[in-house]
Amino acid sequence: MNSHLSEEQLVASALGESDRVATLHLQECPRCREEIQSLNTSIGSWVEDVRGAAGASEVFWRRQREAIAARLAPRPSLSWKNWAWATATLTLVVLAAVFYRQPAPVATAPPLVDDNALLLSVQTSLESDVPEALEPLDLLTQEIDRAVENIPAKKETTHEKGS
Repeated sequence: MNSHLSEEQLVASALGESDRVATLHLQECPRCREEIQSLNTSIGSWVEDVRGAAGASEVFWRRQREAIAARLAPRPSLSWKNWAWATATLTLVVLAAVFYRQPAPVATAPPLVDDNALLLSVQTSLESDVPEALEPLDLLTQEIDRAVENIPAKKETTHEKGS
């Protein structure tokens, strides 16, 4: 064989899951066999480390369980002091709303309007050409028109006479 085994084939062989092609190649290639040997050594040392950690004392594992349980335990978001302050504040707001009331507005009768004056103002409004809101604008345009009428006509200049 010209090429060596891929990393996936080497790992599969080290774990005992090699296929027929990889097995035949390993019989002929000393370099791939050395690579498998190195992988087996690494895996073996890792297994020993795991076994060593598993053989730790019971105190170690109890502390690990307690640390994990402390991380997973729900923490109360508010202490009893915070609840007491919130309850007291809410009580004060409710009491203030109950006992503080603005005095009711005193109903006053509308001022008496003379019927004739009212009818006269309505009649004047109906006869007017301009709505009441536009009366100041109407006065302004009348003043502008008067000013334009009073401007004397332009005299011909000498330049215009010569042409």
